[in-house]
Amino acid sequence: MKKLTTVFCGLMLCLSAVAQPADKILDKAALLQMPEKLGSIYYAYPGPQQETLTDAPKGYKPFYISHYGRHGSRFQPSDERYQTVLEILEAAYKDGNLTPLGEDVLSRVHKLWIIARGNGGMLTKVGEQQHHDIAARMYERFPEVFASHKAIEARSSVVPRCKASMESFCASLKEKDPALNITQETKQEFMCYIANDTPEQKAFEKDEKIWRGEWTKFEREHVKGTRLLKTLFRNPDNIDEYKFTTTLYWLAVGMQDLPTDLSLIELFTPEELYDIWLTINYRMYICNAAAPEAQGIALEAAKPLLRNIIEKADEAIKSGNECATLRFGHDSHLIRLLALMDIEGCGAKVSDVNEIERHWQDFYISPMAANLQMVFFRNRKGSVIVKLLHNENEVTLPVKNLAGCYYRWRDVKKYLLSKL
Repeated sequence: MKKLTTVFCGLMLCLSAVAQPADKILDKAALLQMPEKLGSIYYAYPGPQQETLTDAPKGYKPFYISHYGRHGSRFQPSDERYQTVLEILEAAYKDGNLTPLGEDVLSRVHKLWIIARGNGGMLTKVGEQQHHDIAARMYERFPEVFASHKAIEARSSVVPRCKASMESFCASLKEKDPALNITQETKQEFMCYIANDTPEQKAFEKDEKIWRGEWTKFEREHVKGTRLLKTLFRNPDNIDEYKFTTTLYWLAVGMQDLPTDLSLIELFTPEELYDIWLTINYRMYICNAAAPEAQGIALEAAKPLLRNIIEKADEAIKSGNECATLRFGHDSHLIRLLALMDIEGCGAKVSDVNEIERHWQDFYISPMAANLQMVFFRNRKGSVIVKLLHNENEVTLPVKNLAGCYYRWRDVKKYLLSKL
């Protein structure tokens, strides 16, 4: 088995105590039946799998929620991906080089371009609905929090799709109770914690010596487009196989994020989708999670966000003036936060590239509109406990619990401060 180059001599496969739970890891056979999940971070938010939450210990009532949400489903990062596929297909059409299926795909991509043109990176209607529904469920699950009509602070990344996600979320809360006191802000000054990127993180993402060179080799071995090209082009010899296959993959898996019945994903076999996903899952893990090779660089970038979470929670507990803190950012920053906190399913440490997908799967960690909710409860004696929801499902921390998924805030705070 190939090993990633690492500064840890003799480092063996190492898994954290709260690596992604075995019952939430999908094996290859299962994933081959779920092409939408093989869309990686383009997997459209599935909604909570846990319909009924565990009741709080007797006497405890919810009073504050601390939240971080990834933006909802979006268009491709820019128009370039749509244009790249369109240009290759159009050139082949002019040369008489498209098969009947190729001509059909060209027609589909033309229709897709009409929907997507000028919307690169923007939130879609699907993404708006995701945040609308998450907010509605939050209100319905914890009505006592919002009944206080205390302040709700909502802040977003300056990237438009995050601002739009925040607006949809807050509008949904207002639908539930127009009297809610919500302050929405989008400012560059918030980026230092909502979407923090360090110079070290940026440098590591390009590091050929430690990981990228080995990843590039892995990617080239797993991205297979020969069969695909033969179905679309009469003579595929002059088509850039890697460029066309990877770009079409993104368009195909991203269709689930658009309000359309158009589909491209069936152009790929399940095996082809799986192999491409392996390369993306590998990259997302190395760059943003608890990979030993990264030596904590990605986790370091998440510390300002974790510090903000701790400080805002303490303020809410002490002053009682705020009932919710809502933050809207991006996939990589949420992944780093979850890994830093070592939340159940998010803190796996894996050194063998062939083992990553068996312990860490990006579509589970951060689909579109992924979120972390920390719900705080208090009893009449002033004792504060907290439970965590990852994508609206109860999860655990490596901290002694009070009961089930409930922890004393003082214990959780001590643990989180140790991460800083």
